[in-house]
Amino acid sequence: MTVLLVLLIGAQFFLGYGIAVRLQAVRTPYSVMGLSMLIGLGVSSFVPFIVQFAGLPIVASTVIGGVVGLAGLSLLLLSSKKERLPFWAGRNDLAISLYEIPFLIVWLYLLFISAWKCNWFPNTTFDTIVGPDLLARFAVQEHTLVSSVFTKHLPNVSVFSNQPFYAPFTAMQQIMYLLATEQTGVFAFGKLWLTLLVFSFGLFLYADMRERIHPVLAGTLVTILAF
Repeated sequence: MTVLLVLLIGAQFFLGYGIAVRLQAVRTPYSVMGLSMLIGLGVSSFVPFIVQFAGLPIVASTVIGGVVGLAGLSLLLLSSKKERLPFWAGRNDLAISLYEIPFLIVWLYLLFISAWKCNWFPNTTFDTIVGPDLLARFAVQEHTLVSSVFTKHLPNVSVFSNQPFYAPFTAMQQIMYLLATEQTGVFAFGKLWLTLLVFSFGLFLYADMRERIHPVLAGTLVTILAF
């Protein structure tokens, strides 16, 4: 479980890293870290569709293997060996200033609460348990996106319900992380991707803002946004 989870997160990160560096989207290390994970999460959500269209089963080896394959291709397409080096190599702008520490403490506290609630409690919102999470669980159990949700569940609940059809990004991430965790352990509910999404967005937003305005003002604005 741990190996698959680390492999999936790493593959998503390096998938996004190759694209972000190739497009020269951002320059600072923290911006690259945040944007790489955001891009990786977005692009990897197409993998379950590709696996399904290829006629392969929705299992860990095909889905996570597909993400790993895309990550490798993303890194190989970088135009030079220098670009393939870790983005932090030779950088001296990774230091955190003293006045940034209070904001960092607040963000880590909020992130801890978010991660704890995501991974300790199952999905309880109506839109989720009858939509993306339901579709993901049936896909994992039946090894296909075209599961009995559409043939048995919907006709018995509501023929006109569109719940399983919206939020495909959420459903695909749920599928990948349910496969990676094997629905056991601390991250059994498959919502770790949500914590990664929040962390990556906050990191990217703050890193980009601190390049344009004073870090204290940037930290204040991101903290207000968090609340």
